[in-house]
Amino acid sequence: MTLPSSGQISFSDVNTELGRSSTDEMSLADAEGGVYAPINQNSPDKPNGIAPYAMSEWYGYDHNAGPALTQGIFWDDPNYYPQGSGPDACNPPPNPPPDPPPAPAPLDMWYSGTAGIGD
Repeated sequence: MTLPSSGQISFSDVNTELGRSSTDEMSLADAEGGVYAPINQNSPDKPNGIAPYAMSEWYGYDHNAGPALTQGIFWDDPNYYPQGSGPDACNPPPNPPPDPPPAPAPLDMWYSGTAGIGD
């Protein structure tokens, strides 16, 4: 559940969002400092972790937010990218092999991190 972007937020709401029991004791400093659960950096709205701590910093926080999807181009040629994934999947090799085969047509893909899904 994402915390509301306006209105009332309770300690119980923050506890639940962090995967804790709604009745657990908590401090804003510990919650923002990641003591109970690491703050999800993928959430578009998140507390800043800097004192003074405030309940209003939790508006819109989504502890389960995933990374944003980004569009990119992958080349479907194992001669260029033998593993087909990983951090270099979108970057041409620094030194292509001599007399490389003609470049294949690019595939339009959506990816998150190193996982790709065909478009």
